[in-house]
Amino acid sequence: MKKRENCYVLLELLPPLSHDTDDSEAIETQLVLKKSAWLGRIARGQEKYKAYVDSIPEICKIMLGSQSRRIHEAETAAYSYAENESTLERIRSKVIPRNFEDIKSTLSMYNYTDIYDFLSRTPERNVHGNRIYTFNCSTEELLERANILNDNYRNLFSNEATEKMHLSSRIAAFLRENHRDSHDRLLMLETKVALCNAINAIAKSNNGYVNEDDTFEQLIKQSVRVNFSYEDAYTFAHNYCNYKEYKSKQNELPNKHSIATVAITEAEEKANLTDSIDMINMANSTLLNALEDDTILSLEETLLSEIEEVKEEVKEEVQHNTIPKGEQDDTVIKIPLAKATDKKAEEKPVNALETKNTESTKETAPPQKATFEDFSPPIREISIESDILTSTKNSKKPATNKTSYLVIILLVLLMVASAILAFILLQDFL
Repeated sequence: MKKRENCYVLLELLPPLSHDTDDSEAIETQLVLKKSAWLGRIARGQEKYKAYVDSIPEICKIMLGSQSRRIHEAETAAYSYAENESTLERIRSKVIPRNFEDIKSTLSMYNYTDIYDFLSRTPERNVHGNRIYTFNCSTEELLERANILNDNYRNLFSNEATEKMHLSSRIAAFLRENHRDSHDRLLMLETKVALCNAINAIAKSNNGYVNEDDTFEQLIKQSVRVNFSYEDAYTFAHNYCNYKEYKSKQNELPNKHSIATVAITEAEEKANLTDSIDMINMANSTLLNALEDDTILSLEETLLSEIEEVKEEVKEEVQHNTIPKGEQDDTVIKIPLAKATDKKAEEKPVNALETKNTESTKETAPPQKATFEDFSPPIREISIESDILTSTKNSKKPATNKTSYLVIILLVLLMVASAILAFILLQDFL
């Protein structure tokens, strides 16, 4: 479907710099003039202008009836002017005097973007001074600054200084002719149109894609002016890409909720099975600190409960596979890990008689309650981490393999949870 032509382009008007500007009188005057011109062209056989005459009621609704629609029309006027530069050139010739072309060429010669850039720079170092002169400055302030620069450049005694002295004089004369409002509107419009044309060139060379890469970043920086900040240029460029329906492969920007995802990912890369429980605790702590949005509190509670259940299963499995069944209730698992000593290497050899006596003693001795010290290998202090490590080294024990599987499932659960959180938060950010 063909997009409707912008009303400012149809009426050949420059959009205002502020939404508070009331252009009703100028719009009404231009409507009368354009209607007369369109009817004249229809009388000469140019039937396409009949559609323009038929659209006058709609133009009146947009430009005179609804403030919100008029504001939107002003914000998007540059989109249409970028496709109708002949119309823009015709407006330029009407509102700007010809002698301004000399000012514009001199500004370009010395790499000034506009008269505001020139007035804001110091003569000595040619950099922006403490005072930046913008659209918001009064004409009297700009005239005073032009006169100061004229005096400063007169005292520098160089060809360039002489040229800039004359430039400041011509700018002062231009400001006295009451062309400033039209100049400012045209300056902002031309800045935006130039940005639109640059974006179109990128899209054309990339098959309709405008990616946020170094080229795009440099384009935004080149569009920055005294009266057009980086944020303004960036926002305008994105809005124009959406208007033109250009595709974009944007790099995902970090937000306040992605901290947990990053922490979990780094922990997974650096940790192994021996410190999996510590990694889980770190992930829990990071999630509690990073998740601030009420919309995902329920998801947070669910994840924490599942994590705690898996941790309990890991601990129970470690106890089951390390300690004899009869001793599970009476034995306390000590967290510090102590290396088991090989007592068999320290034992002295014994003869057969001693062995026989020992066996007979065991057969006749009354049964005693087994203690943890009676089992071989000798006592060692164990921890959850030590048994997980053992499970990775001894693949012949199916029970310890099950522990490894539980830990792997836990890691997968954390990865899935981080992906879900990233998706939800990305939707909120957009």
